[in-house]
Amino acid sequence: MAKFKLDFSLDAWIRNLEVEAESEEEAINELYKMSIETIMSEGYVKDFETKNIDVEVISKSYKVEVTVEEWDGADVDTEDSVEVARFESLPSVVTLTLDDIKPDAVLDDAIEEELEYEFDFTPKKYVVKVLQEY
Repeated sequence: MAKFKLDFSLDAWIRNLEVEAESEEEAINELYKMSIETIMSEGYVKDFETKNIDVEVISKSYKVEVTVEEWDGADVDTEDSVEVARFESLPSVVTLTLDDIKPDAVLDDAIEEELEYEFDFTPKKYVVKVLQEY
C-alpha cells in the first residue's frame, strides 16, 4: 500500500458545536485543541469544502518477480558442505513483496537487500519484472 502526505486548505462552516468552558476565551482555546474529526462529528456541518490539495508520495509498495541468472558465490565456504548445498539449491525465480519503498529509492537496492535477508546470498546477475505497484 502506498503512503501519501496531503497538504490542503479546509474551509467549513460548523454550527452548534458545544464546548464547556469558564469564558469565551477558554472556549476558543478549547476549540483550537480539538481535532478536525471531533469538530466534524460533534458540530453540525453546514458547508464544507476541501481545496488546494497538494499530494506527495511518501512511499510505495511493489510485488516483483526476480529471475536470478547468477548468484554471487564469492563468500561461499567451499569447505562447508552444508553451505555449498544451500548455495546450489538457491531458487532461480523469486517473487518478492517490497513495502515502504521511498520514491527516490533505487528498486534494485531494495531487491538485493531483501534477497540477501531471505537467502543470505546476493544475486550477481538478475532480471526484474514488476508485477504490481501500489
